[in-house]
Amino acid sequence: MDVAAILPHRPPFLLLDAVDDLDSPRSGNGVWRPAAGLAKQELYHLDLLLVEFAAQTAAYVAMHIRYQRQPSQASLGYLVGLRRIAISGSSDPSRSYTAAVTLKSCYKNLYKYHFRIPRRMTGELEFIVAL
Repeated sequence: MDVAAILPHRPPFLLLDAVDDLDSPRSGNGVWRPAAGLAKQELYHLDLLLVEFAAQTAAYVAMHIRYQRQPSQASLGYLVGLRRIAISGSSDPSRSYTAAVTLKSCYKNLYKYHFRIPRRMTGELEFIVAL
């Protein structure tokens, strides 16, 4: 399914280029190529954009799960928490990034995901999905 069909973000705020490996309804891998659409001043905030990219990947997976259950009902997801963010290495805007997200738990409309961006950061994201 097209990223723009699920997420409300539009360029330049849409950071998620594609989602792969949605075989399991609990996980997915997002792909982002930052060099294609970043202005020079935005490169200073690349780590913050990587967190947003991971959040968009997790939101896509959550919305994909919800869309499969109720295809006629549109929903929005809101990032409500970050935990245990660990950053290592250095950011490189000339390379593509992959965010691997896995659903840890779901209680009613609260989804908790673990995310990993290889060679860069790991952490946990919490989402509320609005009805």
